[in-house]
Amino acid sequence: MAENTGYDARNIEVLRGLEAVRRRPTMYVGDLSDPEVPVRLLMQALCHAADCAVDGACTRVAIRIDGAHVDIEYDAGMPLDPNAAHGDQVALVFLLIRAGCHNRKKHLSVGDELCEIGLAVLNALCASLRVETIYRGWAAVYRFEKGEQIGDAPIVESSERDRTSISFHLDNEILGANVLFDRAVLDRSIDRVRQLLPELQIDIN
Repeated sequence: MAENTGYDARNIEVLRGLEAVRRRPTMYVGDLSDPEVPVRLLMQALCHAADCAVDGACTRVAIRIDGAHVDIEYDAGMPLDPNAAHGDQVALVFLLIRAGCHNRKKHLSVGDELCEIGLAVLNALCASLRVETIYRGWAAVYRFEKGEQIGDAPIVESSERDRTSISFHLDNEILGANVLFDRAVLDRSIDRVRQLLPELQIDIN
């Protein structure tokens, strides 16, 4: 009798969290050697800022790049309100649920134009990622390594103005040598944001 080679429940592997993105990154970003991939990932860190900028709630973004490491700061806070569907803060949904940031856009046109793959995919493909958000008198710091949250992120009171700081380091275990940013590709992408949102000041170096 021929061996049964059918596909059944024993063949199904359930992947937790963002493990699916790390296991099959080409499904989300395409060819990993494409020089546009690092820039596409960086642009996902701007999607919430761009959404807020439509209403004038975000006016300034600063981007600093050092090799595979990026620091971004902008003057709007990722929301710390609870998300009814997932039970976590909205900021955490952005960072851990694929398309979570796209689906929570106030302005869907921004999601369609600037949020191609989402913050969670960026998170999954980083060796490390840290987000500090100050939102309406409250603050939280989220830390991740390879898409996994590290430690708790208590929400505490803050007297600072709303802002978000995002620091990340692209993961060469996934992207190989393609963790550096092609400046011509980056400039084109930033120019696209400036055209869409001319009131948003973007500083980059």
